[in-house]
Formats: sequence, C-alpha cells, structure tokens
Amino acid sequence: RNASREALLVPLNSRTVTLVLSLTRAAVLVNPKEPPGNKAKIGLVMVGHTTTATPAQPAAVAKRRGGNKRTTAPTARKDPNVALAGATQWYCYISPYGVESLKNYRYSAAGSSPLTDLMTPFWNWAVTLLPTWLAPNVISAMGAACVVVSFLVCALTCQGTHASPGQWWVHVVSALCLFLYQLFDNLDGKQARRTCTSSPLGELFDHGLDAIVMGMSIVPLVCAAPCPQWILLLVVLSTMSSFYTCHWEAYHTSVTNFSELCPVVEAQFLTIAVELTSAVVGPQMWNTQVYGPVTAGYLLWSIGAVCPLLGVLQSVRTVLRQTGWSRFATSLAALTPFAVFALLTVLWFASIPELRATSPYLVFATISLAFAYIQQRLLVQHLSKEAMHSFYPILGVYSTLVVYSMVAVPTGLATSFLSVRAATVATLAWCIAQECFFSWSVIWQMTGFLGIRAFAIVPPKKLQ
Repeated sequence: RNASREALLVPLNSRTVTLVLSLTRAAVLVNPKEPPGNKAKIGLVMVGHTTTATPAQPAAVAKRRGGNKRTTAPTARKDPNVALAGATQWYCYISPYGVESLKNYRYSAAGSSPLTDLMTPFWNWAVTLLPTWLAPNVISAMGAACVVVSFLVCALTCQGTHASPGQWWVHVVSALCLFLYQLFDNLDGKQARRTCTSSPLGELFDHGLDAIVMGMSIVPLVCAAPCPQWILLLVVLSTMSSFYTCHWEAYHTSVTNFSELCPVVEAQFLTIAVELTSAVVGPQMWNTQVYGPVTAGYLLWSIGAVCPLLGVLQSVRTVLRQTGWSRFATSLAALTPFAVFALLTVLWFASIPELRATSPYLVFATISLAFAYIQQRLLVQHLSKEAMHSFYPILGVYSTLVVYSMVAVPTGLATSFLSVRAATVATLAWCIAQECFFSWSVIWQMTGFLGIRAFAIVPPKKLQ
C-alpha cells in the first residue's frame, strides 16, 4: 500500500472481494454494467487519494467508507510528466531534475536605493492603470522594445556614434524610450503579484530581456555625450560584468541582491538627464573642462565604468562569505564563460578599427546578443538549481569570428573570400537564431510543467 499512490486495477472474483478489502482497506469500484458471471474489474484505491475513472469503467464512481455519498471523477488535466519526459531530448536546456525543481523556486530580492524608494509610490499607482488581462511578460517585452527602438533610431540617424547638432529630437527619443523601459521593467513584477501570476518563467523573461538590451541601452548615450569607442566598450563590459556576477551571487545565496554601490534606477535617471541636457544645450557641453584636462564627458563615463565594478566586488565578497575559501575556487570557475567572452570581445574590438568606424551599432549589437545567451543560461541554472557550466557553443562561434577578423585583413581573405562585415552579420544572425531557439525551448518546458502561459493571464495549475 505504501509503494504506490495510484489506483490499482486487478481482476477479482466474488469470493475473494471480502478478503481483498479487509487486507487493503480500500474503496471498491464496481462497474454496474459488467454482465453477471464474468469477472468484474474492481479498482482498489488507496485510502486518502482521489479515484479517477478508467477507460474500462466510464461510469465508475468512488464510494467513501462509512457513507453512501458518491462523487464523480475529476476532469483529467495536463500531466507535468510530459515536460519531464521532454527534458531528456536534445532540444531541451533544462534537465528532468531542473524542471522538477522549478515548482519549489521562490523569487527573493534585496537591495534598494533612494530613488527606488521615491519612485515606488508612482509605480504602485501606475500598475493600477494596467488591465488585469495584460500578462507581465508582455509588459517586459514592451520595455525591451523601447530600448531597441532607441538603438535603431540612433543607428539610422547618427553619424557613427555622434549626433549632428540639429538632431536634438534624437536625444528626446532616447530619453523617452529609456524612461518607458525602466517604468515597464518595474511594473512587470508588480503586475505579476497583482494578478497572482508570479513564476520562474517571469523572472527569466524579465532578466533575460534585460541581458539583451543592456548594451543597447548604453550605446545611444554616446550620441548625447561623445567619448572614445574604447571608453564606451569599457562601460558596456563593466555593466555586463556587474549584471552577470549579480546573478552568479544569486545562484549561491538564492537572493538577487541589487548592489547599492551601483543603483540601477539612479543610473537610468542620470542617463535620461544627460540625454535631455544634450537636447537643450547640445552635446558639445560635455567637452567643458572640469579640472585640468578632465572634461565633463570623461567624468561622466568614468563614473559609468567604475560603479559597476564596485558591484562586482560586492558580489564576490558575498559569495566568499557564503561558500568559504574551500569552495570559493570552484565558485569562481563558474565565471569562466563571461571571462572568455570579455577577452574575446576586447581582442575582436582591437582587430576591427575600420568596422568600428563605419558600423559601430552592428558591432555592439553582436556583443549584446552574444552576452545575452550566456547570461540567460546562468539564469536558467539558477532557477532550476542545476550545475553551472564553464563553456557554451556560442563562445565557439564568437571565437571563430574573432580569429577570422584578426587574420582576414592581413591575409587578404577579407577581399577575396568574406569581408569582416559579412562575417559579423553572419555571427549576429547566428546569435539571433540561437536566442529564438533557446527562448522557445525554455518557454515550452516551463509552461508545460508549471501549467501556465507565457503571454496570457491563466490561473496556474496546482502541481502534484
């Protein structure tokens, strides 16, 4: 009786029914349409579990001990084991153990900032304006779309990474898009709690989209406050490292701790202020000398490069306290994918001066998409409590682009075989295809097991 939780169907004759019931203490299901003289199929159902009708017993009912009350069998629902079985396939990124761990995951976050506390009442009011049928993941996608729009506007209108003096409206569009992004980024979680639809998929969708648009949200700032491209790359990699180590810390502590040394909301509003200032006064104001040769622009970009690194140090200290020196080296090994990515990015950036001068937005879009994949894999491993990986195939594709860019120009391959620009476009297309496939697979697994929908409000099904 303790070995099984499901109904057992065994053929019994009328002489053994009494003995079987006395030994199993179970309810008996008898098909009333069974012809007399044949062996009736009697379902032996363990006490305390629900009985369901079988194909051989379409009209079977459960009879409770000590009474005559009858209840019909409950409607069958989607079996979460389907997702578990699918997790063994090659196209699945979550193992059967990881899928099973999703039902026990609870989101926990820590850290705040003065502007966050100041804006919270506004966000609480703004979320009440949203219809209750609007899914939180749709809100997240709307915020990410705003950043993509700003990125594309700058790519199509700015000359390189500099805006013309008369293009003040470009800065206004960038400021507006960034404000809407941070608004939607804070409303999606509130909408999920408001509609009782919080799930691991929501966290993955929110932070996964943040990983995609993180680099794209920084690049338009160069049009407002010009700086050398190497400084821009340093700020982008610094911000990505802070975001990656934040979730690396969450993997070990189960708490997503947003660094108080690098508050996100303050950084976003500072960027908005810079964009609006450039729209009114002009980008040339950032060339004003503050102290000696140090200009206002260099001071601004220095803050953008140093503050995220302080967040990295804070995450490393937290993980060290959590794991101790004995396991800290193993924990550091999980940072290998980002370290390899950062090294490849620096080497590639140094080898393509012409491409950076003519197509800087193509370069930074490729960097952003390559980073997004390794960041999202880390998020999945955090949500499913699986072992962290040290290498991903996308790094092999990215390294191929780096090596080809380094040898194509000196050997003449860039003119006789494939240009560096074409190789970059092909790598970007690969990253987009990889992102689409990864998103489909993970969404399919999570929605199938959790009994939810990704872009619609549906009450989640109770897990077994």
